[in-house]
Amino acid sequence: MDASKLRKQMPVSALIDRKIVLPAIGSAFVKLDPRSLIKNPVMFVLEVVTVLTTVIGIRDLFVGSQHPGFEFQIILWLWFTVLFANFATAIAEGRGNKEIAAILKVSIKTVEFHRGRIMGKLGVHTVAEVIRWAIRAGLVGE
Repeated sequence: MDASKLRKQMPVSALIDRKIVLPAIGSAFVKLDPRSLIKNPVMFVLEVVTVLTTVIGIRDLFVGSQHPGFEFQIILWLWFTVLFANFATAIAEGRGNKEIAAILKVSIKTVEFHRGRIMGKLGVHTVAEVIRWAIRAGLVGE
C-alpha cells in the first residue's frame, strides 16, 4: 500500500491528549519501582545513582556541606530526569496503543491485552525487544 494513502487513513492525534497524558503522569511514578526499571538497565542504573545521590545529599545536610545548594540542584535534576524518562515512555506507550486501537477499531484494553500476550510468548518485555526479535526472525528489514 502506498505510504501517502496509509497516512491519510491513520487518525491524527493531538500532541497533548488528556486521555494519554494524565495516566502517563501516574505511570511515571509507578515506573519508579526498581522491579519495573530493571527491564531497562540504563534507567535502572540512573535510578540507583539518583537514590544514592539523594542519600548522600541528606547526609550532607546533617554533617555539613560546602555547597548544599549545588548538591540539591543536582539531586533535583537527577529525579527530574528519571521521572521525565518514565513519563515519555508512558506517553509513547499510550499513544501507540491508542493509535493501534483506532486503526483496528478495537478498545485500547484489547490492544494492551494482545500486545502483552505476544510479548509473553516471545519472552520479551519491551517493544524494542519485539522489533529486535522480528529483525532476527527476518520478518522485517533492518
